[in-house]
Amino acid sequence: MKKFLIVISACFIFSCQRAPEVKEIPEPTSTTSEPIDPSKKDSAITESENEIFDKTVNCKDLGGSMGEGYTRVCDFNRKTLREAYDYYLTTKSSDVKYLEKTLPVKDTIITLTDVMVTYKWETTSRISMLLGFAGGETTITFEEKKNKTVVTFYSSPD
Repeated sequence: MKKFLIVISACFIFSCQRAPEVKEIPEPTSTTSEPIDPSKKDSAITESENEIFDKTVNCKDLGGSMGEGYTRVCDFNRKTLREAYDYYLTTKSSDVKYLEKTLPVKDTIITLTDVMVTYKWETTSRISMLLGFAGGETTITFEEKKNKTVVTFYSSPD
């Protein structure tokens, strides 16, 4: 019930903002999908995927649980928000296939068969992407700060 109220509240908050651009796009060409392993700390970046980041990226798992969700924070040093987003798109993360190849410049909703992706610009230096799946949600937030972009991955399984 708590998650339902949070989702309804988030939908209400998003609906009170300016109307986002809604796009219907075809499914990604890659149909390989790895099953979700609850023992992994984060569906956005797994331990093996962390190895593909160069030395300018420092990640820290903040832990979590199935009930509360899992959080990982990565510092993309010496990268702007757009550079960090572009870099993230080159990783082997399972979520990358759902993201736009070019970072949208305004709030955008993308509806696919198995996921809805909501891009929400919170400030000019902070954007959140909510990926809503049947089995839970992943929120990826990029925030540009001095000399780096901080990327927070929060996975909330149902």
